[in-house]
Amino acid sequence: MQILPGACEEMHLQAHLFDDYWEDIGTIASFFEANLALAKNPPQFEFYDANNPIYTSARFLPPARIGKCNLVETIVSHGACIGDCEIQSAIIGLRGIVGQGCKVDRAMIMGADYYESDEEKKALLAKGEIPVVRASFTLTRSVDCGWRDLCDSLCVCER
Repeated sequence: MQILPGACEEMHLQAHLFDDYWEDIGTIASFFEANLALAKNPPQFEFYDANNPIYTSARFLPPARIGKCNLVETIVSHGACIGDCEIQSAIIGLRGIVGQGCKVDRAMIMGADYYESDEEKKALLAKGEIPVVRASFTLTRSVDCGWRDLCDSLCVCER
């Protein structure tokens, strides 16, 4: 069923011309690509415009901790812990953890709602349960590790 043709006959419709940045993120693939595009240099959409600032919601988290990394076209969110690794064309979400020796390329690691202690992680694994998302592995090419996903040691993910 087409909505607009029927609405034209029964309702008053108006249009608004919009010539600026717009992305349809209605599929997982388009959501993934639109997020990675924000990390490109220069991005299609600029968050850092002094005349039109865009603010995130308040986060009561520590700043990201970044080790000896090579970060290229990457956005790292609040509370993330990044070990000695290589990350290219990626989004590392809230509380995202990327371990030492990882290679992340074209990935979106969406992060976690809370931190878990090492003891909590060990207890969950001992019971066969999944700890909060972590990346202690190598990722290559278009990977989306979502909330509460388990990406196990030495996992190589490809699209």
